[in-house]
Amino acid sequence: MIVAAYPTSDQITALAPDATSLKAGRELAAPRKWALLGGDAETLWGLAQGSGKEPYQTRVALDGLSTKCSCPSRKFPCKHALGLLFIAAATPAALAEKNRPAWLVEWLTGRAERQEKTKERAEQKTAGIAAPVDETAQAKRLEKRAGRVDEGVALLSQWLADLARRGIADSGLNAHAAWDDIIRRMVDAQAIGLARRLRYAAEAARGGTGWEERLADHLGRLHLLLVAYARREACDADLRAELEQQIGWTLAQEQVLAGPPVNDSWFVAARTVREEDRLVVSNTWLQGLSTGRWAQLVRTSPLVQPAVDTWPPGRTLTGELCFYPGIEPLRALWRGEPQAGAADRGAPGAESIEDVLGRYASGLALNPWRTRLPALLSARPGTLRNGGAGLLDASGAALPLRTDADTRDLVLAITGGRESLISVLWDGEALEPLAVADGAEWVPLTRQNLER
Repeated sequence: MIVAAYPTSDQITALAPDATSLKAGRELAAPRKWALLGGDAETLWGLAQGSGKEPYQTRVALDGLSTKCSCPSRKFPCKHALGLLFIAAATPAALAEKNRPAWLVEWLTGRAERQEKTKERAEQKTAGIAAPVDETAQAKRLEKRAGRVDEGVALLSQWLADLARRGIADSGLNAHAAWDDIIRRMVDAQAIGLARRLRYAAEAARGGTGWEERLADHLGRLHLLLVAYARREACDADLRAELEQQIGWTLAQEQVLAGPPVNDSWFVAARTVREEDRLVVSNTWLQGLSTGRWAQLVRTSPLVQPAVDTWPPGRTLTGELCFYPGIEPLRALWRGEPQAGAADRGAPGAESIEDVLGRYASGLALNPWRTRLPALLSARPGTLRNGGAGLLDASGAALPLRTDADTRDLVLAITGGRESLISVLWDGEALEPLAVADGAEWVPLTRQNLER
């Protein structure tokens, strides 16, 4: 039996979407709880006994650690996939079955076909080969959508002006109903970016003490975006591309892949999975080991057929990334398939709090609409002067944390209160911890859970 391809227990732990799934997965790492266990150098499979009449069909592809299970869970990987992986790591002899069942073969065949189609599309895009396009029909569609977007921009501008005249203190903005109609109308206008910003503003309006200042900041940036978008014809190419994407216009992948690639070994700093507008949105944050450049990979898929990247934090991938146009672009696409990098490359150099604040300030001056900054901090958990939770670096500088008590306790338990590498997002107000280093391994801190 070839077991070298099987992941270690630490690698499986890094894949777990949350502590609950990890605990349940470890409990399922007992062969007696499975009606069937099988595995080879490429795949793992099993039938897990559940509460239903039929056992759950659990599948794992070892290249990339992709998983699929017939259970109703919407966590990725689910507890059954984690349990199967733990069995492979601890007791590979229990994977006695060597004949792949039909349901596994069917999944692997479909997966291979999808990968081949994706590869072909990427090669065609890279070579500039595209299917014939009815340019007249396409122009009409774009013109029609542009009209809808312009109407949405005008409507939202008037809505903001009316709100400014009334004032935000007594406008009932802490109620969902105050926002539902304008958000829906932005969706109807195909200005998805504006709808998303309005949702952020609505959350700020319901955010407790200090909501007025936070809401005013959101609305001010939104107004600035609308004014700049109306004058986009006078902007340079990068700023215009940034404005259009912030409004909600999308770029075809071939346009992105036609740009210059950045070749590097990319450290997986964090990944998050959430539900948004009945879609699964998967974000993977990478940092180049040589260039130091940050990248964000975004994948969206329907809830009924979610597709998320399963690279755990701490892994290194080597390949070329093409970045979307814009001001200090962050979002990117792989050109071709990335390759697993050397396991001993380690993480990029850590930043201090002063470094993060300086990078945030310079970026904000160039692009006031990108308000989240990824960073790898060398810091320890502690208590701020106001009694709140925060992260402190070696110089004594501190920033507040925005997270729940369970996550704060987990960070404290992993670090032991000592300075450690922590992957975070900084939004100008608080840090959101995404992953923390535990020796050579990384533990995700985000709740990658689609259940409501």
